[in-house]
Amino acid sequence: MPQIAGARAIVRATRGGEGVKLLNEARGVTAGGAGGPGDVSDGYWLPTLLAADGRAFPTGPMVAYLAYSAVVVGALLALEGAGALQEFDRHVGTLQSAVNTIGVALFFLMGFRTNSSYATWLEGRKLVSDVERALLSLASTLEAGTVADKPLAQEMMRWGVAFTYALKCAQRNEDVLDDPGAAILAPAERAALRAVPVAQRPMQCTNQLMRLSVEAFRRGALVAGANDMDRLRGIIDALAACVPAFTRIMDTPVPFAYVVHLRSFMVVWLMAMPALYAGDFGWWTLPVDFFIGYALLGMEAISLEVEAPFGRDFNDLPLDDLTAAMAASALAASGEVMAEAVEDGASHASVLSEAPTGGNGRSSAADSH
Repeated sequence: MPQIAGARAIVRATRGGEGVKLLNEARGVTAGGAGGPGDVSDGYWLPTLLAADGRAFPTGPMVAYLAYSAVVVGALLALEGAGALQEFDRHVGTLQSAVNTIGVALFFLMGFRTNSSYATWLEGRKLVSDVERALLSLASTLEAGTVADKPLAQEMMRWGVAFTYALKCAQRNEDVLDDPGAAILAPAERAALRAVPVAQRPMQCTNQLMRLSVEAFRRGALVAGANDMDRLRGIIDALAACVPAFTRIMDTPVPFAYVVHLRSFMVVWLMAMPALYAGDFGWWTLPVDFFIGYALLGMEAISLEVEAPFGRDFNDLPLDDLTAAMAASALAASGEVMAEAVEDGASHASVLSEAPTGGNGRSSAADSH
């Protein structure tokens, strides 16, 4: 996802989710959830305490704050040397009381901000599990022989797998056809995806799945007839419901008013710090302000990063690994249905491309329902 101005992780080029993978490796857990928990008695101290990658460091705000602190400390020390701070010293206690009061409100707001962002991140992970659950349901349904026409069942499975990659790429505004996972599609199926915008490609996959289900019903290839049709429709609906849910995660940040209110109090609180500490610490106030500023501004930068969890930042979800893992699980669960297609998916012709089409380009089966 695009980096937000003034808030970036100190990292080399990332694919997304390196932080999750690092902690999972310490636990012996793979992207698909296999393995672990390993020996976590050290509490991840070794890979986290001295880590440079993944630290959300708001460069712009930190530079501005330290420059402001240097100006304030320099001015106060100069005035102190001239003996002009007696009146100010008498009111430091009042300033400290005001700062403490603002600090209470600030940390309540910061707690809300952090919890809200993490809840969004966690909901994103739950949505990935929803996709995996629906995809595995499709695989097990096809493996059970619900669709007697094997080429048609294979095409349905290919579109199901392609859906996971299309959904991932839509969140990042990337072309799924450039993803290695899309290689499973036949040429006609790739052409069908290429014909629609990136954001619409996940729904194109579910539309194709529904059309194939209708085609199977029309051919009499569903073993239990209408019951199997209802079951397939339920699975496809579950996949389709994930598309707006993913979009909602990416398009719904914390409400503007909360962000404005939090940052206003944060700036006021931070601006008071140099004046409070300059008399006691002198120029050592600057490193004190650095750590205080990094504690607060860094937490805000973390919140900005994790509230959009499907991108390529260090602290996002490892969506590439999760998608590949669920696709592999679904292909394995489909058993004999995809035994040949996994090795040579591009050699399979599209069932729908062979079916008669109506004037709108859809199969006659789809048009008739």
